[in-house]
Amino acid sequence: MLIVLAELGVVVRKEVKEIIIASFLIVICAFLYVDTYQIPLPRFEILGSAFFPRFLLVGIIIFNIISLTVNIVKIKKYTSTNDKLMTPSINQTKKNQTSKVLFTIFAFGLYILIISVTEISYFILTSIYIFFYGCFLASWKWKNVLQIACVSAGTTMIIYFVFGKLLKVFFP
Repeated sequence: MLIVLAELGVVVRKEVKEIIIASFLIVICAFLYVDTYQIPLPRFEILGSAFFPRFLLVGIIIFNIISLTVNIVKIKKYTSTNDKLMTPSINQTKKNQTSKVLFTIFAFGLYILIISVTEISYFILTSIYIFFYGCFLASWKWKNVLQIACVSAGTTMIIYFVFGKLLKVFFP
């Protein structure tokens, strides 16, 4: 919906965007919470396998309700001062942001496709993806490129160590 509004040349206030996103996340988390009742109950555990997902989903719902409330209060404050929430405008930066969003969706889809089809390991492919995406978002100074390389390799190693070695989750 936000991409459609951006394509139409409508500038939407940050608060309206956050209300849309928070509402969407509340609905998705509510569906997922109901879906956790499909997880089978173990015989010997007190809390069960569904406790942690439910705990996280309730936390996400609570924080989104807080975000929703804060943004509604901000909008009421803006409308009381006759500030417009949506104003028609053709802005080059908004079109640039839309192209960045579409590029992000395309790049992530390509990453998922490559990791599922090829034999390239998770560690190598994820480091390359994070590096190029970080370079896409940042400026091309050598200092930034070096920092992005360290962050991409470090992040991938930490995720691999925590999930692959400690939690014994299989990586492709």
